[in-house]
Amino acid sequence: MDKKTVGYVVVGGIFALVIGAFFRSPSEVTVARSDEGLKEARPHPEQALRPQRSTRANPLPEVGAPLQLIEANLKKRASEGDGGAACRLALEYQRCVLAEQRVEHVDRMMAGSEPGEVLPRAALPLDPNGFYVDVTHCAGVTTPPATEITALWRSAAANGNSAAMTNYAVGNAFSVGNILDSLDELKAYKESAGAMAHKAAMAGDGGALLSLAGAYSPENQVGLGSLLAQAVGTDLTKALTLYKTAYLGLDADGSQEQMAVFISERIAALSKRASAAQVSEADAAARQLAGEIGSLRYPSSRSIAYLRLGRTVEPKVSDCGG
Repeated sequence: MDKKTVGYVVVGGIFALVIGAFFRSPSEVTVARSDEGLKEARPHPEQALRPQRSTRANPLPEVGAPLQLIEANLKKRASEGDGGAACRLALEYQRCVLAEQRVEHVDRMMAGSEPGEVLPRAALPLDPNGFYVDVTHCAGVTTPPATEITALWRSAAANGNSAAMTNYAVGNAFSVGNILDSLDELKAYKESAGAMAHKAAMAGDGGALLSLAGAYSPENQVGLGSLLAQAVGTDLTKALTLYKTAYLGLDADGSQEQMAVFISERIAALSKRASAAQVSEADAAARQLAGEIGSLRYPSSRSIAYLRLGRTVEPKVSDCGG
C-alpha cells in the first residue's frame, strides 16, 4: 500500500473512535485484481501429490500478525506444497484486497471535500474499527491479481488442506469481478470441482457434502447456478443420496435442529420428484456412504442459505490450520 493508504490508517482510526459502535462489516469478501502477481506460489505439478504438512510440527504464523512480516514465510511454504500456508496466504490477500477497495471508496467520497467538512455517512467505512485494523494489517503489502489468489486456493486444495478443498470446490476461490481473466483457472476448476467436493465430503466435511447435494439438485440448474452446480450438472439421485447421507450423520440429541429441518425439507422435496426406484437407490447408497464417511462436521445453521445453492461461507484464517 502507498503513502496515501497509510494516511488512511489515521483517518480510519478517527472513524473508529467516532462511529465504531454504529456499523457492522459486510459478511462476504470480494476478491479484486491489482497489478502485481504471485509467481512464487504457483504449484508445481508434482506438488499436488504431496500430503499436507503437519501444522503441529511446523505451525502457521500467529493469527493477526501483520501480513508484511509473515508474507515471505507463507509464500515459501506455499511454493513447497504446504496447503495450510497457501490457504492462509489466500485468505490474507483477500482481506487486503477488500481493504484496498474500502480505501478507494473513501478516496472517491472525499474527493473535492473542503478541509474540516463533515463527511456524509456514505463516505465512511461500514466498519470503521475493522477498516483501521485491516489497513494497518495490510500496510506494505502488494496484493496479487485475483487469478493468482485463485491459484493459491487450488494449490492449497490439491495439497490436502481441508478448508481449502471445500472453499475451492464450491467456487469461492473466484472473483466475480474478474471472472473473464480466469478462463484457464475455470477450465481447471470444471475438471476437478466435483471430485474435490466429494473428497472433502468423504473426509467428513458436512459443508462440502451438503454443497455438493445442492449443486446436483435440479432447481440449481435453472438460471445462474453456483459454479459447482455448473461443473457437476444435475443428478436427482445423487442429490437425494447425499442429503440422506447428511441426515444419517446428524447427532441424535437434537442439537442440530435447524440443520435437520433444512435437510429433511430437501429430502422431501426431491423425493416428490424422484421415482420409487430412485428413492430406493438413494436409500441404499446413503447407508453405504454414511458408513464409509463416519462422523460428519456440519457448518453453522447460518450457512444454510449458501448450502441451498451449492455453496458454503468462506473459511476463517484459523480454519487453515494451527
